[in-house]
Amino acid sequence: TAIATQAADTQPNAKPARPLPELRVNPPRGLVETPFRLTIEAAGQEAAIRFTTDFSEPTPQNGSEYTGPLTITNTSVVRAAAFKSGTRVSAVATHSYIFLDQVARQPQNPPGLAAGSRAWNGYPAAYGMDPRVAKDPLYRDRLKPALQSLPTLSIVCRSEDLFGPRSGLYLHAEARGETWEKPCSAELILSDGSKGFQVDCGLRMQGNST
Repeated sequence: TAIATQAADTQPNAKPARPLPELRVNPPRGLVETPFRLTIEAAGQEAAIRFTTDFSEPTPQNGSEYTGPLTITNTSVVRAAAFKSGTRVSAVATHSYIFLDQVARQPQNPPGLAAGSRAWNGYPAAYGMDPRVAKDPLYRDRLKPALQSLPTLSIVCRSEDLFGPRSGLYLHAEARGETWEKPCSAELILSDGSKGFQVDCGLRMQGNST
């Protein structure tokens, strides 16, 4: 089990850093049914916006420049930030969009993730929905309502920080301490329309292999 903890300033007399302004992302994160157009704005700022869809944070050198609305047709994670003269001038916005119909068809070997029968130090990786459930006439029509009945926690960080052979948490489950904490975003998505949360935090492994 990976546990996320929000970073805190431990200096007793330290002044809290002034938070950077948020970007306007529309629509916000959530469970979606059909393709849509995504807009990103840096309200009141003349700044360049850069975005990524590979789970990494955008930087002046990483990601693509936002020039207009994005068409989202698949389950996606969009991360965006505004920059001026090479300096980030907004918080990093992280929004996960989950197409529930696609969850049932999620492939066994998604691109960019460890795969195969000995993917994780000899242990197999399995990402796809079990076809005995997803395709069974008794269950397939109940699958989407079941997914909608539960809150979704989206953990977003670099794939190599979770699954990488050199420093991935899952392949070094017994590693401990701050040096093994990985930066990530955690989003709680509620299907009833009420607001969850998004927080930038640190991720460490709790436990060993189970």
